[in-house]
Amino acid sequence: MRKFKAAPIPHLDGLMFMGEKDLGFVKGIHTFVEGSKKTAVFAAFLSSTTFEKGLKKGECAYLAALIKVKPDVHVEVLDDVATLLMEYKDVMPPELPRELPQRREIYHRIELIPRLVPSTCPHYRMSPLV
Repeated sequence: MRKFKAAPIPHLDGLMFMGEKDLGFVKGIHTFVEGSKKTAVFAAFLSSTTFEKGLKKGECAYLAALIKVKPDVHVEVLDDVATLLMEYKDVMPPELPRELPQRREIYHRIELIPRLVPSTCPHYRMSPLV
């Protein structure tokens, strides 16, 4: 079994796995309670026979499980993940702010000069027509 680096991608609802030569994305599969009935939503479902056939053919396979951690429960973190978290601890605050920062008067502005003729050169390099 090989080791891969994994990173949660919340806005895409899944996990990104990175190996030396491989890159993979696993979409999240969620179960939720709707009223009194339990309903399962399967975004991408793979049967065990299809999985086994893929392994026999030598296809790359990933297995991951996302778990919900309760606030009062402590979970052991892998050494690689702990190293990564320590490296980027200045980027990730321990607690997120409760509200967004105030809007600025000007975010970005391009100074325009009155009565100046626009440049005729292209804004970006264009590929030649074939």
